[in-house]
Amino acid sequence: MAKKAFEKRERNLNTNQIEVYRELAEFREKRYDMERMKHIITFVFVILEALVI
Repeated sequence: MAKKAFEKRERNLNTNQIEVYRELAEFREKRYDMERMKHIITFVFVILEALVI
C-alpha cells in the first residue's frame, strides 16, 4: 500500500519536473527572441544614424 502511494507520488513528481523543464525551455526561447530583436533594433538605429551623418 505504502509502496503504491510512493510510486504514485514519484510519478507526479516526474510529470511536474517535465512541466518545469518545458516552461524553462519556453522562457529561454522567448528570452533569445527578445535578445535577437534588441540586436536588430540596435542595427537599424546604427544604419539610420550613419545615413543621417
